[in-house]
Amino acid sequence: MKKAIVFDLDDTLYLRSEPYLRAVREVFGTAFEGREDDLIRASRRCSYEQYEKRCRGEIDYETMIRRRTVNTFAVFHRELSEEEAQAFEAVYADQLETITLRPVMAAVLSENLAAGGINGLITNGPSVRQREKITRLGLERFIPPEYMLISSELGLEKPEPAIFRLFEKRSGLSAGSCLMVGDHAGNDIAGALAAGWHAAYLVRPPEVRQPVKGPQPDLVTASEEALQRFLERSWYPAEA
Repeated sequence: MKKAIVFDLDDTLYLRSEPYLRAVREVFGTAFEGREDDLIRASRRCSYEQYEKRCRGEIDYETMIRRRTVNTFAVFHRELSEEEAQAFEAVYADQLETITLRPVMAAVLSENLAAGGINGLITNGPSVRQREKITRLGLERFIPPEYMLISSELGLEKPEPAIFRLFEKRSGLSAGSCLMVGDHAGNDIAGALAAGWHAAYLVRPPEVRQPVKGPQPDLVTASEEALQRFLERSWYPAEA
């Protein structure tokens, strides 16, 4: 039976913390040395908060970008002007050009294809930036364009069931033949499970496991190698 593994993008196939902390060091030097984990947690929280406001139409994209940075550094009593926030975001955007696909995740993508499975991508975010990341990571080698779903291009987003249903329609697969791999307990994992999918929750330090309401994921792990072993044992090889 043909099956699919569908991946989240940010903090699943690459780590946002790596370019983010490089940008922090470039702009602020050693000011946040020893507080990197707290900074990453604050950045993720503020990013999600502002992204949700953007999705509700309360703010535009540029405001979202500025506010997430201003609010993140305000947690550490570092007050940035909007101009300083824009300058930091410009450095961060430059650092995003250096992102690379995690080696184990590249192996998983290759192994699933070799076993006859389908790879997919469902990501929330602005089209231009997400497509730039897709290109930099070389995901076109592993995922056909029709199986890459970007929320802003569709008017749909995780955890809405409709975006998972769209992938089923495009792939011709049933819900039970799809597995979502992601780092967000709500958007990726609870969303997929509510749609009747399987799910593997990849917890990315410094984050800790968050509760998942309702059905529980097939796997919860902070180890890419453990994810790979789970897929080898329980998901692929799939029959073409």
